[in-house]
Amino acid sequence: MGMNLKDLDNLQIVMRTRRGQGNVNISVGMSIDEDAPRRARDGRIVGYNAQLDTEDKNGNGILDEGEDTGLDGVFGVDDSLVAGDDANDDYDYRDNQMGTENNGRLDTEDLAGNGFSRYNHYYETTIALDEPDGFEPLYGPWRLYRVSLDTASFRAVGSPKWENIKYVRVWFDGFEEADTMDFFSIEFTGSRWREPTLADIDADSGTARVPDTSEVVWLSQVSRKTNPDYVSPFEPRRDAHGRLEQEAALAFGYRKLRDGRRALVSRVSAQRDDYRDYGQLRAWLHDDGSGIGFLLRVGADSLNYYAFAARVTDGVPVGRGDWYEFVIELDSLPVLKARRDSAGTPGVGFYESGPFRVRGNPSLADIRYLALGIENHDSRPKTGALWFNDLRLSAPRQDPGFGLQASADIRLSDFFSVAASAGYSDPNFRKLSEGQGVKTGGYGTNYGLNLRANLDRLTPASWGVSLPVSYSTTERRELPKFASDWPDYRLSREEAAREEGRSRDESFALENLRKQRSDNPWLNHTVEAMGFSWRHRRGFRNTPLMDDSSFNTGLQWGYSISPNVSIELNEDDELALLPQSIQFGLAEGRNRSVRVSRRSLGDTTFADTTRTVGHGLNTDVSVDYSPLDDLSFEYSVGVERDLLVHEDTLAGFLRVGSEAGRDENLSASYSMDLWDFLSPSVEFDGEYSDERPRGGGLRYEPYRNMGNSGELEFGLSVELSEIADWIRDRNEDAVSRGGKESSDTLPAPVPAGRPGPGILSLFGSAIGVVDPIEFGYGTGRVAELVAVSIDSGAPAPLPFRLGLTSDIDTAIERSSQTVELASSWRASSGLRIKDFRLGAGYDWSRSTNTSIFSATRDFSTSWPDFDFSVNRVHELFKNYATDSRLNGRYRRRYDVGGNVDLEADTLEWYGLTESQTHDLSPLLSWQTTWKQRVTTTVSANYSLTQGRTWLGNSREANSSENRAESRGGRLQASYAFSAPRGLRLPFFRGVRFSSDLRLTWAFDYSYTTRQRRNPEEIVFVHLQDDRAWSTRLTGAYMFSRAIEAGANVGYSNSRAQTGTRTTTTDLDVWVLFRF
Repeated sequence: MGMNLKDLDNLQIVMRTRRGQGNVNISVGMSIDEDAPRRARDGRIVGYNAQLDTEDKNGNGILDEGEDTGLDGVFGVDDSLVAGDDANDDYDYRDNQMGTENNGRLDTEDLAGNGFSRYNHYYETTIALDEPDGFEPLYGPWRLYRVSLDTASFRAVGSPKWENIKYVRVWFDGFEEADTMDFFSIEFTGSRWREPTLADIDADSGTARVPDTSEVVWLSQVSRKTNPDYVSPFEPRRDAHGRLEQEAALAFGYRKLRDGRRALVSRVSAQRDDYRDYGQLRAWLHDDGSGIGFLLRVGADSLNYYAFAARVTDGVPVGRGDWYEFVIELDSLPVLKARRDSAGTPGVGFYESGPFRVRGNPSLADIRYLALGIENHDSRPKTGALWFNDLRLSAPRQDPGFGLQASADIRLSDFFSVAASAGYSDPNFRKLSEGQGVKTGGYGTNYGLNLRANLDRLTPASWGVSLPVSYSTTERRELPKFASDWPDYRLSREEAAREEGRSRDESFALENLRKQRSDNPWLNHTVEAMGFSWRHRRGFRNTPLMDDSSFNTGLQWGYSISPNVSIELNEDDELALLPQSIQFGLAEGRNRSVRVSRRSLGDTTFADTTRTVGHGLNTDVSVDYSPLDDLSFEYSVGVERDLLVHEDTLAGFLRVGSEAGRDENLSASYSMDLWDFLSPSVEFDGEYSDERPRGGGLRYEPYRNMGNSGELEFGLSVELSEIADWIRDRNEDAVSRGGKESSDTLPAPVPAGRPGPGILSLFGSAIGVVDPIEFGYGTGRVAELVAVSIDSGAPAPLPFRLGLTSDIDTAIERSSQTVELASSWRASSGLRIKDFRLGAGYDWSRSTNTSIFSATRDFSTSWPDFDFSVNRVHELFKNYATDSRLNGRYRRRYDVGGNVDLEADTLEWYGLTESQTHDLSPLLSWQTTWKQRVTTTVSANYSLTQGRTWLGNSREANSSENRAESRGGRLQASYAFSAPRGLRLPFFRGVRFSSDLRLTWAFDYSYTTRQRRNPEEIVFVHLQDDRAWSTRLTGAYMFSRAIEAGANVGYSNSRAQTGTRTTTTDLDVWVLFRF
């Protein structure tokens, strides 16, 4: 049975290409010629032979031994070039997943298993990728193509029908060169009313009568344009020019509709709607005077729905032109399922109660099907037209929510502590972070208890033992809001109590049992270097449909020493002979979980069972070694082993499980000082990790997924102030020597080519105001390799693990590989003249991300990058302030990125993005401390980004433009005061405040806008236009050394481009007790 696309509107494809050329052809139909051509290794077209190519030689529909030959029917290794073999059909899970030979599946051209078909009955459309107006640009090079499902867009081959689409075929042509395409989605969208259908009213109960061809039903639209007598059921609104809105209704016409007959029109949506947060479903219907009845269905599909049926005149008159309003209480619909079960009707059968009906197992949480109908319950045929208008949801649920959290903490010095917590929340309580949507939780109550004790306090201090233990438990009970079987049925408190869910977690721990360090070097390197931990956790969770239990236990042993063995090289330097830190750790863990479930409350037993068992061992080694003060090395390796899968042995007989993963890190750094003003440095960081995917049963796949990174950084700092000090000292020495050498009044001659003391002094003063000049260069690589086939017992080669290379032996097979190469330059310095400083910086970076078939590259340049600061501004008003300063910054950033032409190693124009950002954060900031213990901050910021994305293969091609702008500001004031003698408050004569009181008030404002202009558009289209402001007042007062309390009051207001306004008010009160 095929898909019915008749009631859908469009075919939508989200995709991207590298070159933006060629054609994508889409075929959808009832049947498409199954004689498929294939291209052999030598380029020949084979298989298009007017006969069935299949591996099923004996026709039993099963892949028997000796039949997995591929569609060519010939066994043969591709590289052996066996006669008759396509020589490119060997299946390989990394390199050739489309291969049909030895893939373990029955391959055949008979796709539907109903016989070899050469028939063609399909619709087909062609999407030209180089058509500038044929798509909607999305992010970057991604495009949305939308094709209408009509005969103007699709050409018919044979005699296809939209109601029975079984096949979809995608094929390509018109490409002048190789290209790579990525498809994000291919889907059919839209929703339209289907053609009306006729049936007997009793058809729901299984009976039917012979149809009468004289009956006719149809759909149309009715409004004042089509019918001057049309009157709207409500007062239409007027537009900005005072004109009435054009409003219309759906007219369901019928002629000679016999008694006991029904006409129905339906609409199906691909998107699921959730009605549970509304209380009513309303509709207006117009009475045509025939006494006809109407029908409304909502549900998941035509076999699972709720229905409401009544005569039109049973509604509430609205007083405008024979219109009646119907209000359906949505909570009355799920109750039908409970009544049906009580009546003994089969769980998916048809059930009727008054005007309400139910069929199957619908849910208000899954509404994708809507149907309107008319019914004739009289004994004579009827003719007329029933008007439907404004089917809508109303009475949104605004039930207030309540939540409570309380906690207490008691400590007895450093010996014992206990923390308890309790909480409650009802199903309508919603946190601000939870967003919108139907809240499906329940009435939840939770408790928690945490105990910690240092039992070593009970032992003699001379033992020097650390013995911390802990116990914690949490328990939660929840009465559900909705039934387990029916997610739209709201439970009463009594019903919810029968479906209560419970969960509990409990844990015990002995954390880091160890002996304190002593003066005994032998103990320092043996017993005192060890630590031991033990943890055990168990838990369960019970719900009406599931029981889940789990436990895990872990043991951990660690060994850590810090050798201090060195020899003296000179008065200032030593050479360390051993590492400064050596650490080794073992961690063994076991876990087990069991889950049983049932499909409904009607099942008396829990049938579905899932069990998991785990047993692993982790080892960790790390070494820190700094042979010289300026030279350091760090290395660590961690290995995860699965002790349930035995692949490896130790010493040839001890089974140590299988290596499941590994992490390895290496870092090295060296820095030095030359002549007190030059400080070069170099740093290297390498990281590696891999994991072996678990196969079915107790085995691992014969490959690893692995990744590494390596970063090398060079730095140089030039301290010009040190050069200035050297010049100053040299001048002072020259002056002092000149006063002692001679009483001759003539100055000593300056040797040729050497500057005099005055020039050196001037030069020293000039460079003395320059901040240190910082230079930096970095280069790095990141590699991700998938399904690398190497020895299961060995990791990657050592250079790859240390991050020294991004590739491994090319002979080693891998499924895919992604490598990112990055490099950067930076420089910064500044000028400082008294209280004024001006800084400048430059940054440049490039990164290239390369996969097997494509590559992308990004450039970023930040220049100019200026910042300034002015201190001691309060000198201008020193009678009022004790400190004041100004600062600001301007940075211009230019970014370019896009796809790389792998042959030319240059960026392609198609998909290229270019942006420029002007950032003033802050534009200006002024901080002042006033003499009355008031501190104020006033700041403003501004940012503007303009970008462009090219949609063609040259700079002159069409492009989309983007613009983003943000600005904002902040005003903050803080006040702190104390009154040692006490501060009296009005009306509270006996109350004095003598401690510090701190108050802070802040006001923030922000405005953000984003715009985009597509190639065919003249003006920019607003995508975002948000304004927000907020204010907050914070206060804290210390009543004594043991008690401190405070409160925070805040209010925020935001308005989005859509006009949606959100306001938030919060109040926090806290009290801190110190024991």
